Amino acid sequence: MEAPELTAPPVTESGKVAIFSTARRHREERGAARRRLRLSPDPSSHSLRRWRLVKRAPRSALLVAVLASYMALIFGCGMARNLTENRTRNTLIVIVVFGLCSFFYLLGAWQKSGSGGGDRIQNWVNEQTKCAQLPNLSFETHHSASNLPNDTGSSKIEPFKPCDEQYTDYTPCEEQKRAMTFPRDNMIYRERHCPPDKEKLYCLIPAPKGYVAPFRWPKGRDFVPYANVPHKSLTVEKAIQNWVHYEGNVFRFPGGGTQFPQGADKYIEQLASVIPIAEGKVRTALDTGCGVHGMYMMEVDRVLRPGGFWVLSGPPIGWKIHYKGWQRSKEDLRNEQRKIEHFAQLLCWKKVSEKDGIAIWTKRLNDKSCSMKQDNPNGGKCDLTSDSDVWYKKMEVCMTPLPEVNSVDEVAGGQLEPFPKRLYAIPPRITDGSVPGFSVESYEEDNNLWRKHVKAYKKINNLLDTGRYRNIMDMNAGLGSFAAALESPKVWVMNVIPTIANTSTLGVIYERGLIGMYHDWCEGFSTYPRTYDLIHSNDIFSLYQNKCQFEDILLEMDRILRPEGAIIIRDKVDVLVKVEKIANAMRWKTRLADHEGGPHVPEKILFAVKQYWTAEKTSS
Repeated sequence: MEAPELTAPPVTESGKVAIFSTARRHREERGAARRRLRLSPDPSSHSLRRWRLVKRAPRSALLVAVLASYMALIFGCGMARNLTENRTRNTLIVIVVFGLCSFFYLLGAWQKSGSGGGDRIQNWVNEQTKCAQLPNLSFETHHSASNLPNDTGSSKIEPFKPCDEQYTDYTPCEEQKRAMTFPRDNMIYRERHCPPDKEKLYCLIPAPKGYVAPFRWPKGRDFVPYANVPHKSLTVEKAIQNWVHYEGNVFRFPGGGTQFPQGADKYIEQLASVIPIAEGKVRTALDTGCGVHGMYMMEVDRVLRPGGFWVLSGPPIGWKIHYKGWQRSKEDLRNEQRKIEHFAQLLCWKKVSEKDGIAIWTKRLNDKSCSMKQDNPNGGKCDLTSDSDVWYKKMEVCMTPLPEVNSVDEVAGGQLEPFPKRLYAIPPRITDGSVPGFSVESYEEDNNLWRKHVKAYKKINNLLDTGRYRNIMDMNAGLGSFAAALESPKVWVMNVIPTIANTSTLGVIYERGLIGMYHDWCEGFSTYPRTYDLIHSNDIFSLYQNKCQFEDILLEMDRILRPEGAIIIRDKVDVLVKVEKIANAMRWKTRLADHEGGPHVPEKILFAVKQYWTAEKTSS
């Protein structure tokens, strides 16, 4: 199309130049040209839609053409100004501003819509990884094996076969047959004993026949479907202790136990009369059965917070009344309690109560309030620099010193806020700078970041807030901000700190009122199969990609996740492509999604659901 001839614009009766007539004519001509281009058929397919989407000119060329038209408009108007004496300066300013605004608007739209070189790379990545909306990923419960898909996806990896039905309750590092081959001295056989690589099971642990989704909390606290744990031995062996009853097709837990003849609720009421449980000062509790050996009590002292409580119920407490029922002599029980009292004094614990078969001690606030006893036969203080280095370490016969304080009334390590205020208060370890790489500012930034992430998760999986997922795990918890963002009476989160993490942040997690533990994800996790409803992973596979096979980690995730449980994996896109191929071979239904920041962010999110199947469908 030839360029229009430039002529002087006409002059109105009032003497003003009709400067916009040329611009209007140009717009009409461009509009007609666009309509002709849009209506021209595709010579190969005669598809109007195909012509629009596929044969469209490059966006950069289109932008140049549009800009050229605007420049011609401005140039023409400029010539008109030279030919017209009554041209006002304000009109020129309007045209220039209009042209600049149009230019930057088109430039921004071009960059945002994405068809440049970088966007072609992004589109290729999205095509390879199938990043998209998640219309086909269902998080609902379907209790029937008939919902099992007929194939495991298009992955080239050979599908994993189900393990034999005998492995329904398999826990790799606490396997009973293996444990019984180790010495019983100091309960060594009860420690973790993981199988070597050649003995690992590279198959899928099946759920028992008839497995169904557990009852939602709080009903799930009192009732468990028999099909999920088809073992009646405890109902017989512990019948007189009121632990569990088999009723119809469920187990009912009435809240009794060996030391709770009146029920656990009554027991907790007794504790609350001495311990400020309801005030939010006591957030986490550890239930132990460690005997009377001083070394075990030293380990309790290590993990107990300054001012925390140690509760002992059962033998030998209350021996004067219960010695006959325990079938033990008075002298034996008396000596046992004397040993406990002696070690408690060596640890500078203060006994605050002994009543109705329950004894309670409180730990010292600091080391100034009680100097280490000189008559301690085990003597010595532990090395404070390695107090968190506990993975596969033997317990030492030493006392863990507390952080230094300025007065006998000061709480070593810092005073904690009551819960739930404690959850977002600045932890003392962050305030005093004892966690390398973290400051008050970075702590708050981490909280804000994970609030954003969790908000995005809830848009995709709208069941996160419904109580569907009670038991949740964060495989690489960091500061515990994912768990904090999820905080609700409906859920609890196990925060795991990998043993190979650059920085140990487990202390911060506990200071926030959360719970957690160390673990090496190249090994089996110390828990029963089908424990968790949802597993969250952040950069785990990047962290372990040179340590062990992805299959080792994913198979363990599958073992501890219940059927129809959910998985959220956040990592680099190249890592997630490999993970997704393996996951598809494990009967997981997966979808890869973009980062909340958009498709240009190299980090992606893999959402998955473990499909329902049981041993019933796998036995030959």
